[in-house]
Amino acid sequence: MVEHFICNEEVVSSTLIESSILYMQKILINTDVGGFSLSLEAKELYLKEKGFSYTVTENPSWGEYSILPQELNLSLYLLLRDDPVLIRIFEQIGSEKFSADYCTIRIVEIPDDVQWIICESNGYEWVAEKHRTWSAG
Repeated sequence: MVEHFICNEEVVSSTLIESSILYMQKILINTDVGGFSLSLEAKELYLKEKGFSYTVTENPSWGEYSILPQELNLSLYLLLRDDPVLIRIFEQIGSEKFSADYCTIRIVEIPDDVQWIICESNGYEWVAEKHRTWSAG
């Protein structure tokens, strides 16, 4: 027996739906103005998981911190947003503890076979399917 589902008033068989189900991939993005940035706790957990040694130095004039040595100061634009370690840490500690001030990091799930890029405007990010783009030079 084949089950049927109503989709936009069309009848679709369950065998068609089952064959089109794909595995999903998880990608971290910022959903708030301010840009993608990890909390100190998330950075430390990430570095520990990756096996790096580091020191944390507070900068009282800025009210912030840095992770030293400098090469480990996590250039956030170089982090792979689908890094399984990063995703696991996010899922363990949650968005509030994972996200730095002035950002809200969330997971977007997309089909596994999609080539993607992260786009942003004023810090707010979204995942788009990768395609060719041209601009005037």
